Amino acid sequence: ATSAKRILLNTQRKTEVAQRNLWTWVFDAVHGRARAEFGLREEPLIPRLAQNKWDNFTIDAYRKDLLPAAAAIGVKQLFIDNVNKSAATERCPNPGKFHWNMCCAHEYEPAPRLGGSRALKAFVAECRTHGIRPFAWTNNAQALSSPINDSERDDKGWFVRLEDTRMKYGGAYAGVMSAMNFGREAPRRHWVEALKKIKAATGLDGYLFDSFYNLGFMPIDYKDRAPATQFRGLLAAFKELQDAG
Repeated sequence: ATSAKRILLNTQRKTEVAQRNLWTWVFDAVHGRARAEFGLREEPLIPRLAQNKWDNFTIDAYRKDLLPAAAAIGVKQLFIDNVNKSAATERCPNPGKFHWNMCCAHEYEPAPRLGGSRALKAFVAECRTHGIRPFAWTNNAQALSSPINDSERDDKGWFVRLEDTRMKYGGAYAGVMSAMNFGREAPRRHWVEALKKIKAATGLDGYLFDSFYNLGFMPIDYKDRAPATQFRGLLAAFKELQDAG
């Protein structure tokens, strides 16, 4: 068989379709290796309806507006925005003047301003009556306004650090949030246990992680003055959540 290195480095001109096929092959190979290392099952591709409202929404709005449409067209998965606390729901950082969007996460618990656990449980239950599995948005970042991220110098050592070993990494969003370092046990356990708790309380058991590359696979942590990745910790967390159902 032709080695992967030869395929990637050859100078043969490729069509646009061939280029796409090459990248598909690369992604499939990398994903296959990751699944094999951690025993992650490949989730089946099922028709899914997604609606990003971003702001000015509640869980009941999804239940009343989006769920009937999903049931009518027969989709079996439904994606909704972040229903946990965020800078948007907590009106941070300047109440009455400006609040960040739902991507700037706070605690991993259903936001009372959106309806809280009671509304989320009702939404999940109604989805199930239609044979639909709901998914919500999540990530491993915390807004600078979050109680979890209230230390300027990351006293707990929970966040990815930049090359100076002190500043917290947030990718292109460093001015509003920081990425939790799942290469470390404590923040990884906090995240996993929080999502398990939400499942136990509401039945919600599916998430879209946003995103693997800028917050999960690419970040390099320099806290200990030596570059360290966190992607294996992230995959270990996914495996634990997958096994939990």
